[in-house]
Amino acid sequence: MKLLMEQWRGYLNEIGDLSVEPYPFKYDQTYEGAVFYTFTTDAGSRYDVGFTNQYDNPEEEPWTITFDVEDSTEMTNENQPLKIMSTIVAVINEFIHTPKLNEGNLKFVFEGIPKLDHDDIDFAAQTGRTKLYLKFLEKSLPKDWDYIIRGKNIIFFGDHKFWKDEDEDEDEEDEEWE
Repeated sequence: MKLLMEQWRGYLNEIGDLSVEPYPFKYDQTYEGAVFYTFTTDAGSRYDVGFTNQYDNPEEEPWTITFDVEDSTEMTNENQPLKIMSTIVAVINEFIHTPKLNEGNLKFVFEGIPKLDHDDIDFAAQTGRTKLYLKFLEKSLPKDWDYIIRGKNIIFFGDHKFWKDEDEDEDEEDEEWE
């Protein structure tokens, strides 16, 4: 039992440290302002990781990060969450370091949606997916970047310029209320 607990603690410490080798991935396409990458798991499931920015002022708005397997956001039941998340983090890092694709916009948002296979979904609670995403984000975010959580499951992150602009906007809103 003691050995089992030690292994479990090791597994928990591993979450987010990116020690699991990612799957090979590739840039797939850019379509109407959205950028897509793909990878395939050992079980043969195809994942699409997308960065969309469909706003009127795309340089001022964050990229929305999405990923799905076989056109679904439901669970894969592959029991490879760390390898899948390591791959998604690797894709995000490549996108960040590819100005031709990110167009200099280093603002991002994603949402940890609830698992849709339960009848008792609590939309007001922070999801397990959000908690997992935060572990990865906290351990892999560049030092001059930051993140904020809106509500329980919407996470914004980006470079220092993003937060400077955000702080200025909040100051202006505060002045309007005075």
